Amino acid sequence: MVMCLTMSIPEHMRWCLTAPVATTVLVGESLEVHANDAFAPFIGPARHAAALGRPAREAFADLWPVLEPLVVSAPCVANAVRLVFDRAVASEEIYATLIVMKLDGGIAINWLETTQDVVERRRLETLRALAATSVVGRTVEETRDAVLRVVRANAGIGSASFAPDGTLVVEPSPHRPSDEAYRAFLRDVARIGEDLVARAAHATAHARAEDDFLSMLAHELRNPLAPVLTTLDVMRVRGQTDELAALERPMRHLNQLLDDLLEYSRIARGAVTLRRERVELADVVQRALEMSGGFADRVYVAGPRVGVQVVADVDRLANAISHLIVNAAQHGTPDSRVSIDATRTVGRVQLSVRNEGKIPDEVAARLFEAFVQEPQGLDRPRGGLGLGLAITRSLVEMHGGTIRASTSTAATEIVIDLPSEQTAVLPQPKAAHTRTRKRVLIVEDNDDTARALKTALETLGYEVAIAHDGPVALTVARTFRPEVALLDIGLPVMDGYELANRLRAMNISAKQLHVVAVTAYGAESYRQKSADAGFADHLVKPVDLAKLERVVEDLS
Repeated sequence: MVMCLTMSIPEHMRWCLTAPVATTVLVGESLEVHANDAFAPFIGPARHAAALGRPAREAFADLWPVLEPLVVSAPCVANAVRLVFDRAVASEEIYATLIVMKLDGGIAINWLETTQDVVERRRLETLRALAATSVVGRTVEETRDAVLRVVRANAGIGSASFAPDGTLVVEPSPHRPSDEAYRAFLRDVARIGEDLVARAAHATAHARAEDDFLSMLAHELRNPLAPVLTTLDVMRVRGQTDELAALERPMRHLNQLLDDLLEYSRIARGAVTLRRERVELADVVQRALEMSGGFADRVYVAGPRVGVQVVADVDRLANAISHLIVNAAQHGTPDSRVSIDATRTVGRVQLSVRNEGKIPDEVAARLFEAFVQEPQGLDRPRGGLGLGLAITRSLVEMHGGTIRASTSTAATEIVIDLPSEQTAVLPQPKAAHTRTRKRVLIVEDNDDTARALKTALETLGYEVAIAHDGPVALTVARTFRPEVALLDIGLPVMDGYELANRLRAMNISAKQLHVVAVTAYGAESYRQKSADAGFADHLVKPVDLAKLERVVEDLS
C-alpha cells in the first residue's frame, strides 16, 4: 500500500513508492517526505506517520547529517550506513544499505536494513580476533589488556572489564535489542577472554618454574666448574703449561655447552634484554676471539680497527660472532685459516666470516636452525649441541640484523648484516691509570672457589682476604678495609644483596667501596637485581680471569 498523501505527487514518484522495500520520496525544494507502508517497520510506526508531508530536514533531523551528503551526491549507493534513532530501544543502532536515486522534481531513497548481517559479521570478527590473540611472551596483565582492546572495539558491547576474581564482565549495549543470539555472543566473549587470561597465568607460572629450574641447574653446574677453571687460569699465569691444554679444553668446552643451553633457553622464552652501547665493531670481534678459546690463533682479521661502529650489546654480539669463528674453524682443515672482514655501506655494516671447507648442502639449507649438525662419527670429534648458530641468528636478529650463508666447492662464508651508527660518537675512553695494590674481599661459601679466586687475584698482585658468610665478612672488613668486595649472591645467613648494603653502611674505606657480584646465578632477573642493588658488575661463574682483572682494574 501507499500512504494517501502520495496522491498529491507526480505519477512517476508514486510509482517509486510501490516498491516492496522501505522507500521514501523527497519532493520539491523543501524535500517534502512521502513514504510507503514498508517504511513504517523500518523507522517505527509513530515516526512514520509524523514524518509524512514534512520537510526531510525536520522529519529526519537526527539522521540528516548522514542523509544530506547522499542526497547531494545522488544517484549513489551507500552500504552499512550507521543510523541511530529510537525504535525498539532508545538510540538503537541500525545498519542499512541506502540506494539514493535522483528523480525529476525530487529524490527517492530505498532503505534496505542490513543490521543483522553487519552485527553478525562484526561479532564473528570479534570472536576470531579473540581466538587469534596470543599469550606467548605476555604477562597476565598484558593479556587482559589485549583482550579488552579486542572486546571494546566492538560497538555492540556496552562495556567490558575484569573483576578481581578474574571474571570478564561484559555488559550489553543499551542501543542494541537483546535476544538469545546477542546473549550467547556476550557469553562466548567472556568465556574466550577468561580462557586466554587463564592460559597466560599458566604460561607465566610455567615460565617462572622453568626459570627457577634453569637458575638452579646453572648454579649447581657452575659452582664445581668455577674453582677448576680459575685454577687453570692461575696455572697459565704462573707459566705452568705442562698438560694445561689437556685439562683446559674439556673444561671450557663443558662450560660453553652449559652457556649455550641456558642462552638458547632464554632466547626461546623471550627473556633476553640487550644492553646496547655504541662500539667499534673491531672491539666486538676482539671480544669474540677471546671467547672462541683455542681457535683464535687460526683467525685472520682484515677489517679496519676504527670507523665501523654499531650500537650493540657487546657481550651478546661477541658471543654470536664467536660461534661463527668456532663453527668455521671446526669445519675447515686443521691447518686452514678463518678470515674475518668488515665493510660499511650507507646505513649498514657487513661482517663476513669465511673458512676453507664446504658445508654439505643438506646442512647448509638448515644451518641456523636449532639442533642441526653435520653428521659425525661415533667419536663425535666436533661435539656440541647444534645450538651455536641458532643462537647467533637470534642474537643478530635482536640487533636488527640479518644473517646468511653461501657455499662453494672450496669455502663457506657467513655474512652478518647490521644497522650502522655512522654518526655515533664513541664514549670517551677512561683515563689510563697505573695499577695499585687494591685490597679485595672475597665472600664465597664454597671453599674451593674462594681459595682458587684468592690465589688467582694474589697472582695478579692484589691483596686478598676471604670469608665464607656475611657475619664473618663484616668482621673481616672492619680490619681489612677492602676497596673491592666480590660477593656470592647465594650466601648462608644473609644473601649477597643484604651483605652489600651492610658493607657500604660501615664506611670502612677512605675510598668508595665497589661491590661486584660473582655468582652462578646468570639469569637476567638476577643481573637486574644486582644493578638495582648498586653492584658495579655481575659476573657469572666460572669467571674468566682476564675479565675479572679488567673489572677490578676499572673500579677506581
